Amino acid sequence: MTRFTPLVAGLVGVLACSKPEDPAQIHLDKGDELFTKNQFKEAAEEYRLSFEANPKQKNAEKVLEKEAYAYMKGGDTNQAAAALMKTMDFKTTLKEKVELLHTIANIYVEKGPPEKVEEYYLAALKLDPNDTDALAWLGEVASQLGGARSAKVGAVPKYLEKAIGYYDQAIAINPNALLPYVNKRIALLKWADYERIEKETAERDLQAAKRNSPAAKDAKERAEKAQAHMDELKAQIEPLSGKISEMTKKPKPDGGTPG
Repeated sequence: MTRFTPLVAGLVGVLACSKPEDPAQIHLDKGDELFTKNQFKEAAEEYRLSFEANPKQKNAEKVLEKEAYAYMKGGDTNQAAAALMKTMDFKTTLKEKVELLHTIANIYVEKGPPEKVEEYYLAALKLDPNDTDALAWLGEVASQLGGARSAKVGAVPKYLEKAIGYYDQAIAINPNALLPYVNKRIALLKWADYERIEKETAERDLQAAKRNSPAAKDAKERAEKAQAHMDELKAQIEPLSGKISEMTKKPKPDGGTPG
């Protein structure tokens, strides 16, 4: 037995000096392997396990970004967004944090639903109330939901009102930017057209109703209400059109403006 003692002692020494396997690295390597095989959801799960095994590992933020990208490739937008949100802890400046929220919002711009776009741009706006890019996208989402981007889609006033509010905020921050004025006008015109249709419907109902009946009274009130709101919207549209025309005038070659 004594002649094997040095060998046994040597083996014990090797085992004592060897480093234990790193679970975080094992999962990370496995994730990379699965990703190259286009097994994206499985890869994302391995990246998630790697981060959870050691949230303070070197390049932990990159691991989360890999997880998010793998989820995106696997078609799971919500999980990708959740993974990216975890990288917020690694952002040290307001600009970096806002840009991250923009990145996540833009994922939903492409994939939907629009409510998610709104959620993340609102979060960005909460961090930076002067974020005109966020206001532009929030206005766009509300305009789309309000029907302002298609003549074939009916107007939804509650969303048009939201869109106009976002455009007003953008104008207040930068009165020299043309696009918020243009988009606000489009939303106002869509809303005015909605009120026109409401008025015409009410007037038809009035003609069909018996004189002095409750139905006639209701139709008359609806027509008057629609007309009043049309007048309010027109009062906003006309000066807005003038402002847009003024801003889009091209200077003459001699430096003057066309008459």
